Amino acid sequence: MKKNVEKKTAKPRKRLKVTGLIFVTFMMTFVAFLVSSIFLKSLNVTLDISRQDYEYKIASIRQSNELLQLEVRDLSNYDRVMGKLDSDMYANDNVIFTVNE
Repeated sequence: MKKNVEKKTAKPRKRLKVTGLIFVTFMMTFVAFLVSSIFLKSLNVTLDISRQDYEYKIASIRQSNELLQLEVRDLSNYDRVMGKLDSDMYANDNVIFTVNE
């Protein structure tokens, strides 16, 4: 009696062809490009919004500085200061000392 001997044939291994490797590399590069492009655009928008916020803050601070400078000029006006002096007060020029080296 003969035994039926079945020989298992080895399946041929699929080899990656050069064109397949190029295609996989291209697809990975394309996906990386899309992801980085979306990320950079969103980062750019975020930075632009923060820049506009800083510009608004700077403009408001400059405006308040200008108002304060006007107020200081009004308060330090010589005529205003001298007008506040009462009749019993006077400017005494005799208390000025000079220091010579």
